[in-house]
Amino acid sequence: MYHQSFLLLYCILFTEKELYEKQLKDINKSLEQKIKEAVEENKKQQEYLIKQARFAQIGEIVSVIAHQWLQPLNTISMIIHATYVKLKKKYPEESSLDKCSEKTRKQINFMTRTLKDFMNYFKPETEKQVFYLSSIFRRVEKIVAPSLKEKGIKLELSFCKDNKLKGYPNELVQVLLNLIKNAKEAFEESFNKKIKIEEFIKIFSYKIDNKCLIIVEDNAGGIPEEIKDKIFEPYFSTKGNVGVGLGLYISKLLIEKHMNGKIYL
Repeated sequence: MYHQSFLLLYCILFTEKELYEKQLKDINKSLEQKIKEAVEENKKQQEYLIKQARFAQIGEIVSVIAHQWLQPLNTISMIIHATYVKLKKKYPEESSLDKCSEKTRKQINFMTRTLKDFMNYFKPETEKQVFYLSSIFRRVEKIVAPSLKEKGIKLELSFCKDNKLKGYPNELVQVLLNLIKNAKEAFEESFNKKIKIEEFIKIFSYKIDNKCLIIVEDNAGGIPEEIKDKIFEPYFSTKGNVGVGLGLYISKLLIEKHMNGKIYL
């Protein structure tokens, strides 16, 4: 009886030891996984901070350039206007002077607005703002419309005028510009392959249950199925040595971390 009890006690203790070791292994495995996830998340945050620091530096450079250019543009505008007044007095019947003056004025105003848009775009934001989505779409259109038109790419915008959002407007502009840039580069690749299509980029929005849905669509060929799960990963790029692979990753961070939204294909 004593021998049997001892064996039974030994078996129970051995079984408990196995369970304890198994639990310890599970705990260690869980801790290792949590540490790995924490390290990965920290790495992503560091990459994001580095990207934002570079973005801020670019913003400072753009602001300096903009300030340097705005004053000469104003001076040019004044010189042209003064010249127009003098010529108009001498040749009052010359209608071409009016047309030339108007075209020049529009171009100078466009350049001035573009510089100011870039200054606002790179301006750092520390607090969330309530803003109209329509203002974001118009800012994006001002920045990209000339270059898209030059490439023969049609830009279509559709939005609700009273649709308001709360967040960081400059960051939303950054995301939309990045998506447009990707589409533009995809069109250029198609052009190199001699694929002729009527190229377009469409950006439109809907309001659903107090939420805003923004859709960016193009006909540049789409994303291959085999890489769809990877495009939001940091440093993943289909452009070889040309691409850094942070554009869509940063866009995902901005939308999901700062705008409380979701971005997906």
